[in-house]
Amino acid sequence: MADSRRVIDGEKIGNPAVRKAMTSDGSSLSDWGEYTTRTHQPFYSDFQVHYYYNPGTGRLLNYDYKAITNRKQFSMRVRMTTEFTVEPAALQGISALMEGREYPVLEVSAPFKRPLTFRVEFIEAGLRQSGLFDSRIFTVTSNSLPPNWKYFQFESGSFSLCPEPWNASGFWEAYYEGDPHALAVYEKERAATLLHS
Repeated sequence: MADSRRVIDGEKIGNPAVRKAMTSDGSSLSDWGEYTTRTHQPFYSDFQVHYYYNPGTGRLLNYDYKAITNRKQFSMRVRMTTEFTVEPAALQGISALMEGREYPVLEVSAPFKRPLTFRVEFIEAGLRQSGLFDSRIFTVTSNSLPPNWKYFQFESGSFSLCPEPWNASGFWEAYYEGDPHALAVYEKERAATLLHS
């Protein structure tokens, strides 16, 4: 992509599954980088294409359509607001998040007899990560749902709202083990969700 520029060096890319996929052919993380194109402007939302690329081998991984501005609000977003959160359990892991920041929600999970959780992404030590956090630390700022989400009910009484491929048996295990197919599926559905956020 002739209009691209390098934004992150390979060693600073934090997703372990991405790092594993990049080095699966024996190449070094230093050979890779995350690149972005110029901003494109279709009718629904301005966006850039982000991707991982090794200039030495010409190998390309995981297109990611990142929304830049929102002309319409299509999907769920939340803002971290812990001012009125009194239960310590709800605050587990929140040091990775920023008070007052708004986050796109990638998944809603409701475990049986446990608090509702939202999957959001965050930056930790300069690296992109994803996790489920107690919904009580957030205020919902947009309750619209992205078109690629579906509702899943489980025998335990739990339910989730997420992209259908993420609900497949063994998907998350394969993703965290760095399976290239699972990684590509995650990035594709993530991009579809963020495109409408």
